[in-house]
Amino acid sequence: FSADKLHVHHRLISLGISHRRATAILLFINVLFIGMVLLMKDVGMYWLGLLVIGLALVLSYLPVYLCSEKKTKGGEQRERRERSELSGVRK
Repeated sequence: FSADKLHVHHRLISLGISHRRATAILLFINVLFIGMVLLMKDVGMYWLGLLVIGLALVLSYLPVYLCSEKKTKGGEQRERRERSELSGVRK
């Protein structure tokens, strides 16, 4: 076993969110799930399970998507900057 930075809270922190705020966001989402399950207990186990799993997948993938978008935009800006520097050298 080795530690990595792929957990949701590490991804939130890499988006520029403070450790305290990332913890608060995850706590809020946990409370939201508990409340949702309690309020929707009469829907049925199948539909409730499907909803919880689907929402959990979407919410856990969101920081991954945002991190990749941030890296992609940063990479594009870096490439443009390098191209402009190279074109300046050639002139």
